Amino acid sequence: MAAHFDHSLRDTSSDDALFVQNKCKEWGIPCVVKKMDVKEFCRENGQNIEEGARNLRYEFLFDTAKNKGASSVLVAHHADDQVETVLMHFIRGAGLSGLKGMKYTSYLEKFSKTIPIIRPLLDIFRKQIEMYCEENQVPFVVDNTNSDVTYFRNRLRHNLIPEMETYNPRFRETLIRTTHSLQADHDLINDMVSNEWKKVIIEIQARFIKLNLAELRSQPKGLRWNVIIKAVKILRPDIRDFDQSVLIRLDELITGDIHGKRIDLINHLESYLGSDALLICESGYKEPVKLFPQYNQTHQSLGFPLEMDFDNGWQLIGDTSDNNEKMEYISSLLSNYEAWLDYDSIEGDVILRNVLPGDRIQPLGNDGHHTKVSDIFINHRIPKDARQDYPIFCDTREIIWLPGIMISEKCKLSLATKKILHLKFTKV
Repeated sequence: MAAHFDHSLRDTSSDDALFVQNKCKEWGIPCVVKKMDVKEFCRENGQNIEEGARNLRYEFLFDTAKNKGASSVLVAHHADDQVETVLMHFIRGAGLSGLKGMKYTSYLEKFSKTIPIIRPLLDIFRKQIEMYCEENQVPFVVDNTNSDVTYFRNRLRHNLIPEMETYNPRFRETLIRTTHSLQADHDLINDMVSNEWKKVIIEIQARFIKLNLAELRSQPKGLRWNVIIKAVKILRPDIRDFDQSVLIRLDELITGDIHGKRIDLINHLESYLGSDALLICESGYKEPVKLFPQYNQTHQSLGFPLEMDFDNGWQLIGDTSDNNEKMEYISSLLSNYEAWLDYDSIEGDVILRNVLPGDRIQPLGNDGHHTKVSDIFINHRIPKDARQDYPIFCDTREIIWLPGIMISEKCKLSLATKKILHLKFTKV
């Protein structure tokens, strides 16, 4: 089965498509041809011609392979294409994943995760292919846009590579051997990254990936960078070049300690530094805060017993009971998201609301001293995105509990406590 994509980028493109169809018919090979106005498509979608043509071409090839039940897609990339590709990546500042060049067999996950792309001519130079065609009388046509130096790749082909060959006449062969070495190194590093990935990944969703910050910081820089590249390519499978300057900026964010800071990455991605995680996400995306209970309704008075579900996967239960000398038992159950309070010390109703400007709490152990809730959030590294809808509990006078952080000194249990209020948050 043969497949040909007509990009409509030159006047003779239809002639080339007809040439392919006629030869396939002559040789008894089934053939599928598709024609698109690539230039118009790129204009409407804000893509450059080279990238847009590549995307449309591969989309067609893999769709054809799926429809026809093909096991793979074979393309005619040759050694000169490899040389040009590696040089393009080098000039753009790519790392090892770009400098290793194309492989004989790989998967372009943007187009298919199950059908491989195979490049059987990758170590054969163009001149060798042309000589074979001439010796065996195999007809071919030449794409006249290959000589158009307005395209970056063509400038490399016609200007830079011949200049490099004045320094080393076997420059192309040398670069091909280098790609073989770099591919071996890349495979080794990929194995290491796969092992480390299991330790560092927290959550993967369509619009974001969350990575363990402590684990990232413990990694050597090279391994850390490759883990980041893996994360970005999961979100953006079509990314081929990864500018090292992006990695440097991101590494400064990871190794710094400015929680809540966001930086732009590439392809409409950004990164956000939380207290214990690094979030790589689509630009402008605000992560649903699952690490903390969130409450975004009007304040309400609570009655007990109580069972309340929160929108982001948390549940609150509450009840009251007589003390009956439960103090020792209760002290063994204390946790950040569980509060045991002296019910009789609470003035009026127990109220659930969000934080207000100027809110203060009397921390447990600080008799008479009140601290700003905003400062407590900063000290306990509560992300900015979680603060606005953070639930707090108060009575008619002051805050009695900040879930996950502290209870008020005012409501602590004592030997004089007669009635206990028990509040507990759990993830459901």
